[in-house]
Amino acid sequence: MEISENIINFGFGDCKVTNFAFPGDKFDPSVEHFDVFFGVTNDYLRHAITTTASIIENNRNISFVYHFISSDDLLNYQYSIEEWVKDKKIKIIIHELKDTILNNKEFDSKYSIAAFFRILCPYFSNNDYSLYVDSDVICINNIEDLFIKSSNSTLKAVRDCYFSAKSRIEFLGLKDKNYFNSGVLVFNNKPWIEKQLTKKIINFVLNDTREFDFPDQDAINGCLSNEIECLDDKYNCLVNSQEVNSNILNTDKIVFLHFAGDKKPWFPWYSELPCSKLYIKATAYSPWKNSPYILETKNIVQLRAAYKFYAKNKMIIHFLKYYAKYRYYKIKL
Repeated sequence: MEISENIINFGFGDCKVTNFAFPGDKFDPSVEHFDVFFGVTNDYLRHAITTTASIIENNRNISFVYHFISSDDLLNYQYSIEEWVKDKKIKIIIHELKDTILNNKEFDSKYSIAAFFRILCPYFSNNDYSLYVDSDVICINNIEDLFIKSSNSTLKAVRDCYFSAKSRIEFLGLKDKNYFNSGVLVFNNKPWIEKQLTKKIINFVLNDTREFDFPDQDAINGCLSNEIECLDDKYNCLVNSQEVNSNILNTDKIVFLHFAGDKKPWFPWYSELPCSKLYIKATAYSPWKNSPYILETKNIVQLRAAYKFYAKNKMIIHFLKYYAKYRYYKIKL
């Protein structure tokens, strides 16, 4: 592991960053590489590395540097990461941030800090483009075309599904009637930094008195509607989208599969969904292929799905546990 420190000004004051780098034995810094970014917490690092593993598996001829931006201490994963990258031509860098405006009490009390790490990506890359990917996304085809210069647009993204976008367009008052999903973003780094768009987005959130359902996504769309170029849907295929479900297993036409919403494939009660099998396959390439990792349920929708799953599979103890939790939360509502 290589450790370095630097100071970065994201447009709203200096921020101290500690960088923990894990180069694979086959990584050659003299070879052109692509930068892929994730914004993570301790809970989501394992899922982000599963996404990383899926990209590697489907892009074996490309050299990547994977960046994990976080304000958490992620070094409890150090050994697993070091062992995993040994035989790979990749480099993983954890960027640990301290004392940014995102740690502001006014900001942190309203919204998840981690959701806004994505808008910091251009400051960590020396390349023309940066790719940001959510941790509930898996790659199932080659992504090289995303890094080919095709226009001067500052940001590229996929339109959100119609049912979600309609209400957000009305809420934000978007004139061009486009609303983009922030789960996969391609940044044109130089103009992004020159226009101080990170600062613009943060100020938008801090100065707007409305409550945003999808704060980072709403802010990006609210600020940058004229800066965003539309990507093909295949680069952010939404599992929960009714428009996509009928084609979900046509994997030749999908590059990134995005498990947006509550139906996360690492929960066993969603493992029977056909598309979840693609995620389970991706975990086989990760450092934790033999150690299942399941987040605890955090809302009533997941609890209902959980107890029904365990009832169907006659797992009585688990059924009783989750049914009791479900009833408890329902009474509280």
